[in-house]
Amino acid sequence: MAEPNSLVRVGIVMDVDKVKKRVRVYYPDLSNIVSDWLFVPQRPFHGDPEFAPFHVHATTGHGGEDGHTHKVNITYSDNTWLPQIDEVVLVMYTYGKNTDGYVVGVIP
Repeated sequence: MAEPNSLVRVGIVMDVDKVKKRVRVYYPDLSNIVSDWLFVPQRPFHGDPEFAPFHVHATTGHGGEDGHTHKVNITYSDNTWLPQIDEVVLVMYTYGKNTDGYVVGVIP
């Protein structure tokens, strides 16, 4: 049986909030206890460079150049990834009494 205060758990998605990009999970190994809402980290991508901070490459880069400077905008896609209900997920919790947890990925 899993420890209830373990920082890494495996659970099953029971509810999905697409707007806030979070899920609730239950843990069969822990008498089916249900998590609070867990956020699902999203993968950023490069967006519109017009509103981006500068990013500098100091090493030899593209096409043999000795480095270059350009703007980079890190933003999030509208194509949010969220696990689906009944999928098995890996959850990591931060250390502390009232901890936050995050769904790291789906276990096939």
